[in-house]
Amino acid sequence: MAYREQPLEMHHIEIAVATLPAPTVVGSGVAAGIIAGIVMAVWAMTTSAITGAGFWIVPQLIAGMFYGPLTLVRGATTVVIGTLIHVVVSAGFGALFALMVGWRAGADGRMLAWGLAYGLAIWLVMSFGVLPLVNPTMSARVALTPVNWFFEHLLFGVVLAFFFEQMRATRLRRPAFP
Repeated sequence: MAYREQPLEMHHIEIAVATLPAPTVVGSGVAAGIIAGIVMAVWAMTTSAITGAGFWIVPQLIAGMFYGPLTLVRGATTVVIGTLIHVVVSAGFGALFALMVGWRAGADGRMLAWGLAYGLAIWLVMSFGVLPLVNPTMSARVALTPVNWFFEHLLFGVVLAFFFEQMRATRLRRPAFP
């Protein structure tokens, strides 16, 4: 077949869209989950301190899954264990979020909507399923502050979605070859 010159209008350019590997997506979800978990914990601990319940009560209550009601008198050990549990669970929720939404949602607000819905789903599952079975001590305590408990989970979802979207945008802008 002979080469034939064609007018410029006949040429077209194809742009390939990079597909990011699953570990990149999940890793971004884990990182965003940890950030969202830290924001959620700082909010919860600050509001607990303001209301007089104490700054460290939140991680202590989380550790209640191992210590039961004695969690409030065990000291620094429960704070460390509760913090570690919260960070690991937040990372897991971040990974699950990443697997569910992937890189689909765009910057037009859909990711934040997904985050709000995800925060609501976590609140429902934790409030009415997991917490009463796994940590009745914490379940009884959060029942005393239902509005704040609800808001904390919406906050988690929004912060998770925001940071996941930022990481998504950064990774998609990064050139494939330096």
